[in-house]
Amino acid sequence: MSQNFWYAIQCTTGKEELVRERLAAIFNHYKTFLPRRELEIRKAGRVSRQIQPLFSGYFFLSSRGQLIISEALELVKKVNQTLSDKGVVRVLGMGGGKLPSGGDALIPIPQGEIEQIRMLADERDLVGFSTFVHQGDTMVITSGPLRGREAIIKQVNRRKKRVRVSLELMGTVREIDLGLSALT
Repeated sequence: MSQNFWYAIQCTTGKEELVRERLAAIFNHYKTFLPRRELEIRKAGRVSRQIQPLFSGYFFLSSRGQLIISEALELVKKVNQTLSDKGVVRVLGMGGGKLPSGGDALIPIPQGEIEQIRMLADERDLVGFSTFVHQGDTMVITSGPLRGREAIIKQVNRRKKRVRVSLELMGTVREIDLGLSALT
């Protein structure tokens, strides 16, 4: 079985889905992954559930082989040509090692980092709410994407119904808020 190489695509915030769709339409040999999260947002006394990108301004691309710099530049150029304004900023990992064939390779996201993110998302690439229950002084996750992953939880805000988790991506630790609900 061949290994897939994952890369982060940086794009204009708010255009993640549009850029992802354009890229997939032009380059059908790549797989894309746009993890999104569901949150409760309180605004002017009203509470609504919204779906937002897990990493604002980013989505992921999977390639069967390592991308080379010229290939990434061509990808950016072709996708940007289909947009009225610049949508793709860059493919992260530019620069890196030399391929055996002599080409310059992009550095892919380490497999363990992308798998950690993929395990949080469901089949629709959505990270939904996790449910918890109090057992004495301890909070136990009973269902949802964080079940069994309590070690990545850094902070809980019951009032906002959010939990802050720590994820590593491309060597940088990022703290992200996810949805949380209590069993009553």
